[in-house]
Amino acid sequence: MTSLLFEEILSRVCERLTNEACNPTPRIAKSSDELESFVRSALIDEHTNQSITLVLEPKVQEFPDVIISPFGIEIKHTEKNTWVSIANSIRESHRPAGVERIYVVFGKYGGIPEIRWGVYENVVYHARTSHVPRFQIDMNADESIFKKLGISYVDFSVLPMKKKMAYMRTYAKSRRGLVKEFWWLEDDLVLFDSLSEFERRQVIAEACFLIPELVTESPNSFARAALYLASIPRILSFKMLEDFQSMAINLQNLETGTKTGFSIILELEQEILLASNNIIKGVVKDYWGVDLEIAERLLWFVSKLDEIYDVKPKPSEILFGGRFHSSS
Repeated sequence: MTSLLFEEILSRVCERLTNEACNPTPRIAKSSDELESFVRSALIDEHTNQSITLVLEPKVQEFPDVIISPFGIEIKHTEKNTWVSIANSIRESHRPAGVERIYVVFGKYGGIPEIRWGVYENVVYHARTSHVPRFQIDMNADESIFKKLGISYVDFSVLPMKKKMAYMRTYAKSRRGLVKEFWWLEDDLVLFDSLSEFERRQVIAEACFLIPELVTESPNSFARAALYLASIPRILSFKMLEDFQSMAINLQNLETGTKTGFSIILELEQEILLASNNIIKGVVKDYWGVDLEIAERLLWFVSKLDEIYDVKPKPSEILFGGRFHSSS
């Protein structure tokens, strides 16, 4: 199938979904997964109408969301009246072989609902911080980030990460007012020791929430926590083990040697509760590998603690008044 024919099909799919969203009894996608389901169904119908055999690969956890080799479709969904969205990591480590051209289907359900498609490399206009740099999409972009970088998306996507970062640093330095968005600039890091006690507790609680393995005090979990601090809040910790353990300073009736990872998490219960509400959705998904709404996060967190920290009573029986504990 040619790109031109595939784009004609995408146009009909988007027109159909837009009309359905604007009907007197609208068909509205409530999530990216639901919009992906709508797109897949519409693609099947359009190919059938064209008497074209569609080889639509099953849904997998990779980029892009929908694969019809040699094409791929990244699905973006918002309930806001905006055409801007965070996209995938610049690393693109999950992109499968054989996908030569990627499109975006963007469902905007705020304001007047509309679904549009665009060529991925044309609508990526910026890169911003998560725990690794991520692209940002604007369906109304005048100029893509790749034109600003002076390299095509095709060529950029196959570069090793080290060379991609070189382009990103150059891009960041060219945007003087936005340099602080980029955690990899060395002069943008703050020392953990310079933080107030309140700030220390806050950032360690965020690390505990995103990396529940800290309850085991394993070297790998401390390394991931140190990376989190350096990447998102841009805080440099030279001694993550000691910084983590220092959060138990206010624990009552515990000798220093008995301050376990779980007792520290218990001490930071209120800060972890705040973290569960405040950490942006994309960061949570990047660390946990699942896309959860805010109301579901604490249940997942305590369930994970139960799984990796096998003690009696279970963490879920103690944390947050036991309201996330399941008797099963």
